[in-house]
Order: sequence, then structure tokens, then C-alpha cells
Amino acid sequence: MEYCARLPRHYKRRGGTHKYLSRKLGEELLPKEVLTRRKMGFGVPVARWLRQDLGRELEDALLSPQARSRDYFQPEEVRRLLVAHRERGQDHSFQLWALFWLEIWMREMAL
Repeated sequence: MEYCARLPRHYKRRGGTHKYLSRKLGEELLPKEVLTRRKMGFGVPVARWLRQDLGRELEDALLSPQARSRDYFQPEEVRRLLVAHRERGQDHSFQLWALFWLEIWMREMAL
């Protein structure tokens, strides 16, 4: 795969087919429907991460004195989202993930 990735583009495309060599190599190993299907994304378990693995870091970051002093978030609304998410009553992972990374970015930029 690494060798194929380094090849010039004209070797990797043929007749509108992307990843031509990779697909050709995979013909003997993979079913045809896998080789010809459209590109698919994959899910990331952000909701679980925010409830378990990153739960403490998330709360510490979003409710820290540093975050509160910026006055960008409404602390009580953030707390409400955190509690609702943690108790699994509602999924606020999209909003919490965005707020979490905004806070991290603000810290990195020293704002």
C-alpha cells in the first residue's frame, strides 16, 4: 500500500477509476462489491468519549475559571448540557465537542 501511495498519479488512475492499482491488487482478496462500492465514512464514538474517557477533562475545561472568565459560554447552560449528556437522557455530543475544542483552541491561542 505504501509503495502504491508513492507512485505518480497517472499510475493510480485509469479511465476514471481512482486507486486503480490498489483495486487491482485487491481483486484476488476482496469481494467485487467491496471493490466497487462508494466511499464510506466511519463513526467516531464522541458521545461515549464525552461520557466516559474524556468526561472529567470536558467538565474541567468548560467550567474552569479560565473558561468562565472569557464570558463566551453561559456556564449554567454548559452545566445543563453536561448533566443531560452524562445522565444519557440526551445526546449533546455535537455541541459539547465543539465547545471543548473551542476552549482548547482559546487556551492554545492564549486568548
